[in-house]
Amino acid sequence: MNALIIHIYSKVVAGRQEQVLSIFVANHNVTLEEFDEAVVNAITAATVTVDTVHIVGYQQDVHRVRQWVREEGSALRGRFENLVGVIETGVRFILFDETQGRHVDEDVAERRRDESEVLLMEQQAVLLAAFRAGGGEQRAPTGTHYVKTSDSHAERFLRVSNVLEDGANVCLLAYWLAGYLWSAPIRYVVVDTSGIFSVAQKLIYEVAIRGGLAGQPLVWSHRSHDGVDEIAEHHAREALFLISASTSGGLAQRLIRQGALPDRLVTLFFLSDSNCEAGRVLCNLRGTERQGLQAIRNYQEADCPYCKKHYHRIQIQGDQFAIAPPNVSSVEIKAADLPGELKPTLSALLGLRVFSAFRRHEGDRIASIAANVGPILSGPLTEKNRGFLTQKREEWVSLVRRSSSVSSRHIVACSYPQSTEIAEAIAQTMRPLLRDNGRPRVLSADELRSAIPEAGTSTVVVSACIDEGKELLAVSRTLRDVQENGSTTYLAALHMICPKTEADRLRSNLTFGQHGPATFSMHCLISLPLNCYEEEVSWAKELQELLRIQSFADRNDLAVPARLEARISRLQEAPGEGLIDDIFWPAASGQPLALRSDFSLLTDARHPPAATQADLYVVVSLLLSQLRMSSDAARRLSYNAYERSIISPDNFDRFNDGVLQACLLRAARPKELSYGACDISLSERMLSVLLHSVPGEQISERSESLMEFLVALATERLTLHRVHLLEFCNRIVAAAASEDSAVLVAQYIIGRENPDGGLVLRPDFTASAGGLAAPEILPAEVDSVQYVAGQLDMLGTSTEDSE
Repeated sequence: MNALIIHIYSKVVAGRQEQVLSIFVANHNVTLEEFDEAVVNAITAATVTVDTVHIVGYQQDVHRVRQWVREEGSALRGRFENLVGVIETGVRFILFDETQGRHVDEDVAERRRDESEVLLMEQQAVLLAAFRAGGGEQRAPTGTHYVKTSDSHAERFLRVSNVLEDGANVCLLAYWLAGYLWSAPIRYVVVDTSGIFSVAQKLIYEVAIRGGLAGQPLVWSHRSHDGVDEIAEHHAREALFLISASTSGGLAQRLIRQGALPDRLVTLFFLSDSNCEAGRVLCNLRGTERQGLQAIRNYQEADCPYCKKHYHRIQIQGDQFAIAPPNVSSVEIKAADLPGELKPTLSALLGLRVFSAFRRHEGDRIASIAANVGPILSGPLTEKNRGFLTQKREEWVSLVRRSSSVSSRHIVACSYPQSTEIAEAIAQTMRPLLRDNGRPRVLSADELRSAIPEAGTSTVVVSACIDEGKELLAVSRTLRDVQENGSTTYLAALHMICPKTEADRLRSNLTFGQHGPATFSMHCLISLPLNCYEEEVSWAKELQELLRIQSFADRNDLAVPARLEARISRLQEAPGEGLIDDIFWPAASGQPLALRSDFSLLTDARHPPAATQADLYVVVSLLLSQLRMSSDAARRLSYNAYERSIISPDNFDRFNDGVLQACLLRAARPKELSYGACDISLSERMLSVLLHSVPGEQISERSESLMEFLVALATERLTLHRVHLLEFCNRIVAAAASEDSAVLVAQYIIGRENPDGGLVLRPDFTASAGGLAAPEILPAEVDSVQYVAGQLDMLGTSTEDSE
């Protein structure tokens, strides 16, 4: 369980939006070091500028954090001051007052503020954020809909048990419920499903240890609608009822008719546009400004539009809302999946060394895809890119000219690499056109905050590449104060944001001004629908795992191959400049992976200048992004509780160049390669692909991406059923032609899967008559299942148990 729950939400104050960083102390034993580390991570990951910080929790926990914040010169206080400015107004402390049995709002000096809307907003916004993050909203797969325990039909339903999988959310709900139980004459806490038993038990525990219980209440469930009629009226009068979620208020109304008191009936999550609330609601999922979830419309069977379309019914049954397992489909990649309008752009950029991978950006954030826009705006032209780049450079000159104004005051250079150089070049172009030789002045985003306000002026904001919106939104906010009634133009050579809805939202926010939408302008020379950041960067995971493999070798007195040590060193230094030509492991020959034949997606990828590894990785990333957004449900890469798609193993046979296989492994999300979580037949198909890469096969080229497959298995980006994983790794260890790095990684994976099985050693390859090593290769007539069974027996593991 996380020690802290951290969310960022928006609220409207005096007609303007403010961003609140909320930190709930879920673990009463959290240390200063843990708290500070979590705050740093939250600030680094934030995509908006924070205005206010809320420290939330029980009285003792909040007091302890407040002492840390009060300490002059402390790192934590410094971080908050850099974030919000003045601690006294920028940091609020929301705690549960144990003398009054209610939540209160205080500042750093413990002065209270009687503003119930602050408490209400905090409660509503954070619970809404927790619900969203926990996947509480379940949407029916295409062609299906739900039939709920109330017999109503809908395309979505609320599943609170998903939210409660994170124990910290149980603590959060119990905290906001504490006032309902405090000093109240309650003999029973009654829940609608056993799925929220944990919330009731945590509530009773937290209130009890603080001396707020009038008695020791019992906890039991009335099994949703099924058991309402069995509740005795006198029991209902002495109970606190907790309803997990509702979209109609119908269950609450039935409980009230059965004798429940409205003030002691709390719905944890409610979602409806109609005024049908009964009792109390802890969180309305519509949001205080209707920025939450869309309301769920319920239908009776007779007028259900989904039944009329013969949509399949998913019957929600039982106390735990048991549902059918998700349908797993495999997606085959086609050349047509890459939109034709993107191909000329990509072809022109191939070989220019525009793209790189695994590069560190501002705030130590690591980008999976990064860009160097210099070759786009200047540099030599080739036959392959001359027409495209000439046109784009002319467009850039035109955009700069159109952005020039006699009122131009500043050019703001964002933090993306090369933004300052581009901003200086634009300034040199604009200065001869202005009367004031000192203008426009090039500033950083930080320097802009110190600029003296001057109304009616103009600013050009320059970012070499836009791959996220946090910094631009902060600049936009500063400009509203620095140049009231002024004009702003945003310029970027490259725009890489996905999905389209996120890109459109950023554009809408940046261009909205005093005259409404499109008050300001935003121009991007080249746009590619790419997501440049991911939760777990594959190269960071690889480095972490290679260091573990190194330790594994040391513990087992195994030599660490020079190539593996070189790879560790390269990955440790790589984030400074990024990876371009060595983003993948080389082939066993030592040669970098490269295209061996024409690339069906982009036919001129091998023409000079030839595509780099980073170029090909970007192309495949684009391709997978398109499949994730596909309107064709049968070919969309998706993952939810009821519908799941994986990349078909056949794709690794169709794209059989090692470099393309490596691109697929790196660009895919782990869930899209989790054959170990699918039917065993899919895992077996992927095993067949992997066995083709075992050294010693007749076609040596099939082994060139072997290390990429092994790294994907080691980092669990790619998963197989355990019996298949062990079969593949044992084959690698047993193959005489396997290079040392491959053998060590395979040994590590086997050891991880069988921690008590001992080290699997390579066979003793004896010398042949000709003096060459005679490898102990599996004879063709020996069945692979028999072979792996023997290998597993050596490890003390049966294939039956493994499967």
